[in-house]
Amino acid sequence: MAELDLNQKQRLFLDLVIYGLTRTEQLDQQGSSISKSIETIDELPSTHPLCIYLGGEGGTGKSVAIKAVELLMDKLHKGGALQLCATTGSAADNIGGTTYHSALNVTWGGGQGFKPSSSQLAKWQDKSILIVDEISMLS
Repeated sequence: MAELDLNQKQRLFLDLVIYGLTRTEQLDQQGSSISKSIETIDELPSTHPLCIYLGGEGGTGKSVAIKAVELLMDKLHKGGALQLCATTGSAADNIGGTTYHSALNVTWGGGQGFKPSSSQLAKWQDKSILIVDEISMLS
């Protein structure tokens, strides 16, 4: 990304995201230098969701990597396909997202399980990427 100075690990993360998008949408991946670690991903069916865990201590650049995904999706005119959320309101504010409770319409208690309404399903129809920041805080 020209707007961001990504380090090697951030670039690999972004390349994996691009690859995940190309598996299902056949997007042009010009300029992408995808690592050999993707070879194992190729063994998955294209309908299998790609899950990536990006971890590290505070200040290691996770938020910059998230911003890179946001910029990528905006450049592809697919900003609406990205859902940013976090476990707390302050973490959500830091990435311009919402809490995961709000994003997923999760409520406390009841023990009834989750059955989404048709309007909730419609909200997720066009989503292709879900990013949950501070996921280690989720239990």
